[in-house]
Amino acid sequence: MKKINFIFYSLIYIILLIVPARAQTYAYPLQISENNRYLTDQNGTPFFWSGDAAWSLIAQLSNEDAVYYLEDRKAKGFTIVMVNLIEHAFSTNPPKNYYGNAPFTGKTFTTPNEAYFQHADYVIDEAAKRGIVVLLFPLYLGYQCGDQGWCQEVNNASQADMQSWGEYVGGRYKGYDNIIWSIGGDTSPSPVKSKVLACVNGILSQDSIHLFTAHNQPESYAVSPWSGESWLTINNVYTYTNTLYQQCKTAYSNSPVKPFFMIESAYENEHGSTGQQLRSQAYWPVLSGGMGYFFGNCPIWHFGSSSNWCGLTNWKNQLSATGSTSMMYVQKLFVSRAWHLLVPDFDHSVLTSGYGSWGNSNYVTAALTDNKNTMIAYLPSSRPVTVDMGSFSGTQATCWWYDPSDGNTVEIGTFTTSGSRNFTPPSSGDWILVIDDAALGFEAPGTQNYYATLTPHVPNLKYPEDNSNIVTSSIGLIWHRTLYAMKYEFQLASDSEFSNLVSTDTNVTDTTINVSNLSIDTEYFWRVRASNNTGTGEWSDTWKFSRISQVPDIVRLESPPDMAQVSADSVVFRWYTGKPQIERYWFEIATDSDFADLYMDTTIADTFKTYANLTNDSGYWWRVRARNQEGWGEFSQTFRFAVMLSDVYEIQQIAGGIKIYANYPNPFNNTTRFNYYLPLAANVRLGIFNTLGQEVRNLIDTRQTSGEKNVDWDGRDSKGYSVSSGIYFYVFSIDQHEFSGKLVFLK
Repeated sequence: MKKINFIFYSLIYIILLIVPARAQTYAYPLQISENNRYLTDQNGTPFFWSGDAAWSLIAQLSNEDAVYYLEDRKAKGFTIVMVNLIEHAFSTNPPKNYYGNAPFTGKTFTTPNEAYFQHADYVIDEAAKRGIVVLLFPLYLGYQCGDQGWCQEVNNASQADMQSWGEYVGGRYKGYDNIIWSIGGDTSPSPVKSKVLACVNGILSQDSIHLFTAHNQPESYAVSPWSGESWLTINNVYTYTNTLYQQCKTAYSNSPVKPFFMIESAYENEHGSTGQQLRSQAYWPVLSGGMGYFFGNCPIWHFGSSSNWCGLTNWKNQLSATGSTSMMYVQKLFVSRAWHLLVPDFDHSVLTSGYGSWGNSNYVTAALTDNKNTMIAYLPSSRPVTVDMGSFSGTQATCWWYDPSDGNTVEIGTFTTSGSRNFTPPSSGDWILVIDDAALGFEAPGTQNYYATLTPHVPNLKYPEDNSNIVTSSIGLIWHRTLYAMKYEFQLASDSEFSNLVSTDTNVTDTTINVSNLSIDTEYFWRVRASNNTGTGEWSDTWKFSRISQVPDIVRLESPPDMAQVSADSVVFRWYTGKPQIERYWFEIATDSDFADLYMDTTIADTFKTYANLTNDSGYWWRVRARNQEGWGEFSQTFRFAVMLSDVYEIQQIAGGIKIYANYPNPFNNTTRFNYYLPLAANVRLGIFNTLGQEVRNLIDTRQTSGEKNVDWDGRDSKGYSVSSGIYFYVFSIDQHEFSGKLVFLK
């Protein structure tokens, strides 16, 4: 967004007859590629970032004009637009939108106006219908934290206010697949950094799907003030230099690796920009390892809200000006080749001479795909260049000149891939040199969609696992998305040759399909293949499952573990997921091992249950069983635990050098051991008593020598009978000292 008021002389542009670019269809939301160099859609197709600055789109335009703009940008191949969600200065009546609705009804950030955001929703949704991503700014701060943005309002807001604002926008737009968040705007966030972070955290608390970048002060990178912030997933370059390939090299070398793009440089009709300069700002980032760029035009970026910025307000007349048409040809060129595989030729090992001087606006940038199939080089001006033909795969290479101003091509010829070869553009001006492995048979640059020529990869099946048994008459079959797929064909059969088809669908757009009316004691075989406009890929592996009549297996309990002591009167009981195909669980807890006095819940859908109001100094027994379509399975093993709100595991008594340790284990069901230490010989007596004060067992009654001692109790009384489950007490008498403690016996 522009900060300095320039009034340039009016320019009259010839409105060009535009042939719509071949649009790439993407499955949103976007995600980071495996090598962290670019973005892909949900099918793995690389996303080419062809951006247009539309800062005031939401605040300035009516619904009709917003659609008019988006239709034009779609036709010219733009894939992403940069937009302020709330506008502070760059509209006719800020912060109100075209319909007179302000974003807030009262206090800034905490009183969102539903009418305002319904219009914002509409614009974002219309962009989605046209396959356009919205780089959405929820908190544009403004140049030097001034009145062009919301910086002062952020400064005056509390942390809680900013967290609330983030939660609001994150919650509202988490379901819009065509969103990428951009934080800040045209300034260092330092004066309000903690509050900006509160907004980010608010968004993240609601939205874990969308990617983030940041827009800072000129001559910076997205990561500059946000080093180490895990939420910032995309880097970018913001510079007004006429050698921005240098900053792009820095971004490419950033560690850790992040995908980057050029977010802002000189706009058309501002800063004395030329058509060639605008084109170089697009080509340099991609050929320096980036994934794209943003183009900007005045008055398009503010949609004619003021003549102060460039002396122009008729934004519709600018839609087909030189810059916009040039960007169309940039996009068409790169999607006609495997741009995502390009590796910058920083060391000039491919384009070996004629590249000019580093740091000069006339410098040639070049890149070769990592499979050595294609080289693309941008020449800002016409001059001979030399290429090492041995850099390419195959035995011959086809060479082309591509005119970035109009998209026309000149085929140079096909040459052997050995030695060096000189190339001279056919005329003055800027040119693109494209060299391909001839064996690939590529069409002229800019005339095809490379990604639409790729046959879809083979899908990998996911669920149910191969050779599974299921008990339900219906099931959802799931597979993984595969590269370059537009839709899938599914087959289910009762034989491995698929001659007896049970179900088939040739137009599945998701990666799951439901099948029903499955027969008991029957084997089923299924497979999937993907297709796109190029053709149909190969079938996946064939997986098999059987429908059987089987009640659930016995559930395995997790926590609290058997014989545990808990020190709270509320416990979360957990167990492992049952199988096969569990519908719900039956939970029981009782104060006796026979479950005569019990609480039960037979409607639990998850694998945990919280139970409160447990009684102190009491023992409990619990168990679980599972249900599927065939009925209830058997109960799990019974686990036991005791509620003891005071800790019983510390050293219980220390007196006169005597040490009495807690019995262990406690609770116990077979044997528990008492350990103690006598500093001197002493008369020792140890008795076990029930809650009525009756002695049930005398374990020791004798004089003992000094030293470490221990004695076990097996849970039996003085007659050899097993005592009942419950709370018991032990009493040590050692000479004139007496010690006591508590223990729990659970059968």
